[in-house]
Amino acid sequence: MKLIEKILTKKIKGFIFDLDGTLINTLGHHVDAFQIAFEKLGIKVNREEIKHNMGRTPWDIPRDILYKKPMDDLNEDEKKLVDKIASMKIEIYHKKIADNIPLQDGVKEVLSYLKEREIRLAVCSSTPKMNVHHILKKIGIYDFFDAIITGDNVKVGKPNPEAFLIAVKKIGLNKENCFIVGDSVHDIEAGNRGNIKTIAVCTGFHDREELKDIKPEIIINDLTDLLGA
Repeated sequence: MKLIEKILTKKIKGFIFDLDGTLINTLGHHVDAFQIAFEKLGIKVNREEIKHNMGRTPWDIPRDILYKKPMDDLNEDEKKLVDKIASMKIEIYHKKIADNIPLQDGVKEVLSYLKEREIRLAVCSSTPKMNVHHILKKIGIYDFFDAIITGDNVKVGKPNPEAFLIAVKKIGLNKENCFIVGDSVHDIEAGNRGNIKTIAVCTGFHDREELKDIKPEIIINDLTDLLGA
């Protein structure tokens, strides 16, 4: 029996997918865009620190790297700098993905398999709506999804579970009938906080041991594992 078949026997009716690192291989573009934005403003930042924060919103990443405190505790100048970095990063990233958005292995096969079985599908990304919709249409998977949640839809980014809880509501299901699929510790932690089952996929910047420590229900190497025994 395929792994995906075993999962569906548990009365699972919905899958919520992270985007970057899970469905598409563009995490490097995100890191590059942040690094360019920081450098243009004369700020030195360790690339590994940016990578570790992938999966969070474009505002949360510079806020945490520079100030290590909540947005509400920043003064006006600090908020303006965070907003400037985030805005620059979004623009740089959008240009980088104009012609190069590689899919992760097994994406269309897994989405097709689930859709044929009338499983409700959502994508949940910290990336702004403009980029998410552009990406999904460009790579030909936009129509698979019953709901698309972006960074524009939430007040608090991952690892807060808000985005995933909105996705569950949008696809009209209960949490108990859904699985989250994500590549970062922030995805898995958000699922745990929201009491939603999770599948960690090792196609992002966090390795198997890091993901295992956050205690997902299932860990896979990539999405093709779902179609294997």
